[in-house]
Amino acid sequence: MGFRFRKSFKIAPGVRVNVGKKSIGISAGVKGARVSVNSSGRKTTTVGIPGTGLSYQKTEKIGGHAATDKHDQTAPEYTPTVDLPPIDPQPPRPPRTPKGTLTLLKVLAVLLIAMSLTLTLASVVGGFIGTALGCFILYYRRTRIAWNGDKPPRCRWMVVVAVLFVLLAVGGKASPDPAADATAEQTVQAEQAAAEQAAKEQAEKEAAEKAAAEQAAKEQAEKEAAEKAAAEQAAKEQAAKEQAEKEAAEKAAKEQAEKEAAEKAAAEQAAKEQAEKEAAEKAAAEQAAAAAAAQAAQEQAAAQQSETVYITPSGKRWHRSASCAGKNAREVTMDQVGNRTPCKKCA
Repeated sequence: MGFRFRKSFKIAPGVRVNVGKKSIGISAGVKGARVSVNSSGRKTTTVGIPGTGLSYQKTEKIGGHAATDKHDQTAPEYTPTVDLPPIDPQPPRPPRTPKGTLTLLKVLAVLLIAMSLTLTLASVVGGFIGTALGCFILYYRRTRIAWNGDKPPRCRWMVVVAVLFVLLAVGGKASPDPAADATAEQTVQAEQAAAEQAAKEQAEKEAAEKAAAEQAAKEQAEKEAAEKAAAEQAAKEQAAKEQAEKEAAEKAAKEQAEKEAAEKAAAEQAAKEQAEKEAAEKAAAEQAAAAAAAQAAQEQAAAQQSETVYITPSGKRWHRSASCAGKNAREVTMDQVGNRTPCKKCA
């Protein structure tokens, strides 16, 4: 396996420089469409649909015929059998290009490349376009020399041009740009002036808003003072009204209290008279009850004294039942019992 080398540098959006072991090239395009040109005089055009795997690629030499045709990466490869017309092995050669024209193309390309490399310090895109156009003119001159039957020049100068372009592009990005600095300074000054103007307008606006707020606060304070005075007057009137109502209520309450006191005194007098009357009736009733009770007690005592009981000569108790008293019992009255006690069984 042989030694291989390939390196790709991005110099602008969509533009890359490709360095290989045997050639150097430039490619430009976007996703799905790209054109590449290398120092071997080969141009490759690729067009495809991103995400589908379908693409079309065509490779040809500048000033020559196509070397590669369309291919489909998703479809299986096959060789169709068709009847093709015979291929002319010797295509007609274009007419010879005069040497004066070739010299003019060389001078024009060298001047264009030199100017474009100088422009690269300020604008990478502009320098790349001019350099690529100069290189394309030199390639076109090389193909014209080859079609004239002469030995075309080598493409070593392409490496030099590519290296110079990369160095100048990097240097232009790294070195300060006086015009850009002046523009940036002017921009900063303009922004500062605009900021100062905006701050001034903001301060004026805030002052106007503050004055309006103070005026509104003053009017609000006056309105609140007027409302407070009206409220105080209304409160004073309400207090006077409440005082008058209170005095009237106190007078009515006093009259009501005097009336109630008079009614209470009359009621107490009536209650006192009623109580005295009830006490007198109760005393009379108690006296009658006491007399009735005394009479009943007397009657009961007389009845008890005349009640018949049974005693024994030697017994210490009196009996109401003759069987309880025994065989020696004799019938007597209560006043004849003496100091005998009643029997616990029959008395």
